[in-house]
Amino acid sequence: MAPGDTVVLAAGCVRRIVADPQTGVSALVTSAAGARATLPDGTDRGVPDWIA
Repeated sequence: MAPGDTVVLAAGCVRRIVADPQTGVSALVTSAAGARATLPDGTDRGVPDWIA
């Protein structure tokens, strides 16, 4: 990814976003109301802070 890029991640897909250790990352993230974070093993992590 480079500055200005757009990434769309499909719902239900396992993902992990890792920032560059030198430059970090800045993201504008959206989701539907009531969305929940679930780990790959099925553990429900609840509603992420950025949604609540």
